[in-house]
Amino acid sequence: MAPTPITKELLEQIDAEFDAAKTPDDVRAVFKRHVSDLGWKRLCRLFVLEWGVDELWLAEQQRGSGSRKDE
Repeated sequence: MAPTPITKELLEQIDAEFDAAKTPDDVRAVFKRHVSDLGWKRLCRLFVLEWGVDELWLAEQQRGSGSRKDE
């Protein structure tokens, strides 16, 4: 099975799921559901560090072009 491509729509969907999560169990379920799609670092940036979807998407685009400054 091929990995799910990271798209802005996927990031928006996951961000909405985090917003809808009401309990720690809900948040854990979102992490478990999407860790194979995004990896724990991206999920943490989205949820824990509260990066916006646009900011995370820009980082993904820079990563894809090989012009990352961080990490």
